Amino acid sequence: MDKEFSILKTVRINNAHIETDTGKTNQVAEGVALDRNRAGTPLVEIVTHPDFRSSDEVVAFLKELQRRARLQGISDAELESGQMRCDVNISLRTVGQEAFGTRVEMKNMSSF
Repeated sequence: MDKEFSILKTVRINNAHIETDTGKTNQVAEGVALDRNRAGTPLVEIVTHPDFRSSDEVVAFLKELQRRARLQGISDAELESGQMRCDVNISLRTVGQEAFGTRVEMKNMSSF
């Protein structure tokens, strides 16, 4: 067993729902290119509460989610081919500080 999965951590699911992929846009020298190859493809969006305290915890959670999707036959969940992506919201704060810092979102990450 990987050490990532040997520590018990509770991650609360806030929301899970089905959406339809809209495709993606790419910035090119001539302007914007629309890639509609995935448009219309159903996808599951899972939104968690802010229960993570390190990037290691996020990676362990995503690897476990990937493992379960594969075991259940839901998806191959290959990040490299766009079968699994994540948007990560990050808010940093100093140890001991109560209030969260400014939230920043990183979209469509495709690697751990």
